[in-house]
Amino acid sequence: MYGTLIKTLKYPICTLTLVGSLCVTASPATAQEVLHPTKISGHDPGRQATPDVHTNQSFNWRIMGHSADKNFRAGLSWTKKGVTDVDEPDTVDEFLVILKGREKYTSLDGTVIEVGAGDAIFVPKGWRGKWESDGPVEYFFSVYDPDKLYEERSRQ
Repeated sequence: MYGTLIKTLKYPICTLTLVGSLCVTASPATAQEVLHPTKISGHDPGRQATPDVHTNQSFNWRIMGHSADKNFRAGLSWTKKGVTDVDEPDTVDEFLVILKGREKYTSLDGTVIEVGAGDAIFVPKGWRGKWESDGPVEYFFSVYDPDKLYEERSRQ
C-alpha cells in the first residue's frame, strides 16, 4: 500500500529536522541543485549583526531558511522588554525555543504560561492574549504560514 503511494508522488519525500540551533529543510531538487543545511549558533556573538536582520518596534529577527513554498520558515529572534496585547488572533502556528531571558503568555481565559532559557513553547494560530517579555529575550522560532500572512505582518 505505502509503496504504491510513494511511487505516485511527484517529488521525493521532504524531511524537516529542528534540533537546537540547526534547521534542515529539503525541497524537490533538480539534478544540478545541491541543498545545504543552514546554521545560526546561539553562541556566535555576531548573530544579531548581519545584513539580513529585520527590525520592528517589539523585536528583531533573522530568517535562517524557509521551505520551497515559503509556508514554513525558521530563524532567530530577540525582543526588548515590554508587554504586547495580542488583540487580533495570531495568524500563524509558531514554535519557540528560548535561549536567553523570560517571557509570559497570558491567554484570554487567564491561563498563564511562563518560559525561560531552555524551554520551548508552541503558540497556535488564532491565539489571543498578552505577551510579556522581561527583555532582552532571545529565541529560535519556526513558523507555519500557508496564508503568507506572517511575511506581510512582519513588514508592517
